Amino acid sequence: MSGIEGVYGHQKSTGLDSKTQLADVRKIPRVLVSPFDLEVKRMGRRGPAPKPDKLKVLEGNPGKRKLNLDAPEPEGMPTCPSDLSTAAKNEWKRVAKELHKIGLLTIIDRGALSVYCDAYTKWLEATQIIDSKGFTTEYINTRGEKNIITRPEVNIATKYAQIIKSFCAEFGLTPSSRCRLLLPKDKEDDAFEDDFE
Repeated sequence: MSGIEGVYGHQKSTGLDSKTQLADVRKIPRVLVSPFDLEVKRMGRRGPAPKPDKLKVLEGNPGKRKLNLDAPEPEGMPTCPSDLSTAAKNEWKRVAKELHKIGLLTIIDRGALSVYCDAYTKWLEATQIIDSKGFTTEYINTRGEKNIITRPEVNIATKYAQIIKSFCAEFGLTPSSRCRLLLPKDKEDDAFEDDFE
């Protein structure tokens, strides 16, 4: 029996051959079945994220591409947001001054560093729970059977570790990203080297 399948799964006879029916089906507008159909799906950019020119200069411009050195650079040290937790504020104090000193932190980077500090705090909380209670927990399913499962804090710690890693790479906080930086020498170091020449 030839026909187009109806809404409820039964066949509707159209009296047309299968090739004509297929062509007609392609012309029928798609019916929205859920709000998720309205989402716009876009492909991400290919390749690694572009680095700021300041970071490229500190790395010695390994690609030897032209840099936009005339780009406006915001100035000033960002203040620590008051809504961060105590542990996040401590992490802010630990890294912000050093990042600003080498020119990788400006006033407009406040939000990015806040996300890093908040993620660090959540990772720290999750790892403390794992340290005190272990990696696994007992779970009783609907049939009353006991199962050993991974503690949810393990997944939380893993998720925040990935966030921390991505922000660390952005700010030059990992050993591999730091070793690519060519930091300006202190004037005291230059004077010390001049004494031995």
